[in-house]
Amino acid sequence: MDDNTITILEARREEALEALRKLAKKAERYGTPRITWTLAPAREEVRQDSEGRKVRVLVRDITFNTLEAPKVGDFAFIAKLELTPNGAIIDSIPGEVLPEHFRHSTGECEHCQRTRSRAHLFVVRSPEGRLVQVGRSCLRDYMGTDTPASVAARFRFLREASQWGEEFGGSVTIEDSARELLAVTATAIRLWGWVPKSAPEGSGQPTAYKVASWFWVSPSDKAGQADRDALRAAITEADHELAQAVLDWVASEEAGDSEYIHNLRTILAPGVVTAQRRGYACSAVAAYQRHLGKLEVKRREREASASSRHIGKVGERLKDLQVTCLGNRSIQGSYGLTIIYKLRDDRGNVFSWFSSGGADMDVGRTYRLDATVKGHGEYNGVAETQLTRAKVKEAV
Repeated sequence: MDDNTITILEARREEALEALRKLAKKAERYGTPRITWTLAPAREEVRQDSEGRKVRVLVRDITFNTLEAPKVGDFAFIAKLELTPNGAIIDSIPGEVLPEHFRHSTGECEHCQRTRSRAHLFVVRSPEGRLVQVGRSCLRDYMGTDTPASVAARFRFLREASQWGEEFGGSVTIEDSARELLAVTATAIRLWGWVPKSAPEGSGQPTAYKVASWFWVSPSDKAGQADRDALRAAITEADHELAQAVLDWVASEEAGDSEYIHNLRTILAPGVVTAQRRGYACSAVAAYQRHLGKLEVKRREREASASSRHIGKVGERLKDLQVTCLGNRSIQGSYGLTIIYKLRDDRGNVFSWFSSGGADMDVGRTYRLDATVKGHGEYNGVAETQLTRAKVKEAV
């Protein structure tokens, strides 16, 4: 489940929606953009009561459609920090990326200057544009308004709905083995492809939902049982090895240091993943596979370009040159738009063509053209023939 979705008990649905409506109205009075949401159909979950007995309850997911930063006057809520022993998990408003130092927050409230054990901190943009991390109890003093319950409707309702679930159904947080989760994700991607939760409607069931059936599925959910059986039959040792490779990559410098990677590192570092963070963790496999794909493309290009030689003489007109388009890039200059095409023939010789008019050449397609040799050079150590006055005759 993504960070924009909460789960409520069906038995508390009307109570929850009424509370949300009140919070939304209060937030609007403080200048927050209108909050909207979508209520999903009821589904079954297994919870645990106070005596440890498993009980089946109906729940519903509420997904928020409006995610602008809640505001109070000139102040704006930018993110919530969930403090863990492995670092802060950052829930940012879409479009906002926090400076790196927030990832290593130790719990200090920059308003009262006190550092203590906290579950959460809020990051607020001040009227001067400064990002400040503030404890829940200090928001009133800092912003001159009520607690986040009056303003950050989305954050408050996430907390309250979670509390309702615990209070009514006695829910228990179930943690998945990080390596097992990633191995099952690798299997699911191999069977059905990768479908993120953000995919458009009609793209198929998100991969994270199919993976969830591995850990638990309702006896009445026939489709979920079929997914679970398919995963059990298809998982291999290679999937477990890929899972370990993903964990190693996420922890390495090679993965980079974006906010997304930081969150992945924090979520996966304990070796277990909560059901709440399952979807985020699953995306690590798709991210690693994209990374491998880019490396493979670069490797092939290097191998193919190693045999590149300069073709023709400067000023010579080359006829019926058959080349494949490796890439194109647009640049805006003093004389308008120029498109740079990178081309290669079947012998590995590389060409570049700066086209002022554009030739509408698609990457990966092969074309036959006439062109004049403008010059000979090198780019990243690869011999390159520079073309001018090219005329595309046809696609091959």
